[in-house]
Amino acid sequence: MSGKMLRSCACCAWLAATATFSPSLFAGLILNPSGDTLFNGANQLEWDTAKRVAGLDFRFYSRSVNQIWISENGNLNFDADGSFFPNPLGAVGSKARIAPLWDDFLLLQTPSLSVDNRVRADHQSGKWLASTWENVRLELETQATFVFPSTSLTAQVVIFESDQLIKGFQFRRNDIAFSYVPHVRGTNNFGTYLSATVGLDSGTGAIAPLPGTTAGRITSVNDDLLAWEENSFILFRPNDSLITNYTGSKQFFSAVPEPSAVNLCALALLLASMRYRKRVGGFIC
Repeated sequence: MSGKMLRSCACCAWLAATATFSPSLFAGLILNPSGDTLFNGANQLEWDTAKRVAGLDFRFYSRSVNQIWISENGNLNFDADGSFFPNPLGAVGSKARIAPLWDDFLLLQTPSLSVDNRVRADHQSGKWLASTWENVRLELETQATFVFPSTSLTAQVVIFESDQLIKGFQFRRNDIAFSYVPHVRGTNNFGTYLSATVGLDSGTGAIAPLPGTTAGRITSVNDDLLAWEENSFILFRPNDSLITNYTGSKQFFSAVPEPSAVNLCALALLLASMRYRKRVGGFIC
């Protein structure tokens, strides 16, 4: 039995009595999580594995991509690698990989309590592939000696198959974007035990790490480099038509009014219009 399974079995024994969970809020993500649930911890045999998504149409570095594997542990790759150990980008023997937050996650379900963690995939053919790791706990913070943590830690990657306008930002075909909800919402706290790799790896030497990092390595010391602010995201845009590499940058969506504010504005305009019509000689039907 793996170390992850031994510690997780210990967690299960007292999870229902000690866990408290907050509702998830996803305003910080590019897209609301949706689509198929690939992992939720219900099947322990699926820990540290990856599942295939087919029917894609985009380019990653110099390759045309029609299928990809989504790992339980915060990355996408091309050979079903579900490894929990996050190597630096471009390390000897590294593989082609898209890593929004490659770390050792623990997804867990118990007979007595349904935990709110899962990995989702939403492929809108011709538009995008969005993969979201929702409310994920880090393996190192879920040992039996600790209280199983309530968290909103969420990571999302969106790969664009065509140009798309989202929240006022124009994404282009073959753009890759990462977005996040921190462990403590409204801060850059992604967890004390964070030890992740973030960025793109061609598998042939070229890498595009999270800006400000060395080979994409992120811990609690430098997690402010992630897109933790509301309406922020990390964009990786191809440098050229051949996609020899990508330029990474932190971007922000334009402010979008809340639906309630939009409705109030519309109501105010309607009342003003009715008042004006009454004043000039009756309502118009």
